[in-house]
Amino acid sequence: MNTFVKKLTINYKTLEEFQLFNKKTSDPLAITEELKHDLIENSLSSSFFGLYEEDKLVGRMQLNHSVEQHSAENDYLELCKVEILPEYQKLGLGKKFISFVKQFNKPIKTYPLNETNSFWEKLQFQPVKGETNTSYVWIP
Repeated sequence: MNTFVKKLTINYKTLEEFQLFNKKTSDPLAITEELKHDLIENSLSSSFFGLYEEDKLVGRMQLNHSVEQHSAENDYLELCKVEILPEYQKLGLGKKFISFVKQFNKPIKTYPLNETNSFWEKLQFQPVKGETNTSYVWIP
């Protein structure tokens, strides 16, 4: 199978794909509402990436680039959401998404759901101590 990641252009086709996607995931509104907002703002690109098997969207993620002012050490990627359709889970596709993000060679921070902590630990992410919400970081 041909699996690849590509940046999603925000358009109405993307919105339709996400609405179909939402019927099968646990948090149906999260990304779609943000996508609708970007459509209203007339943005032509986004921080959303799609994972495709052939030509079918089977996963999606939101990736933000954060830079704290006057600090090169705080230049990192924030992985906000990673979702894989249920019928495509447990096939290594989430790992492909994370490998794609690691290619940017920047620290990555994420706030995963508790039941996914072992996934992040397997990918060499470390828990951050002292934060109210559990977060994980990966340092290249």
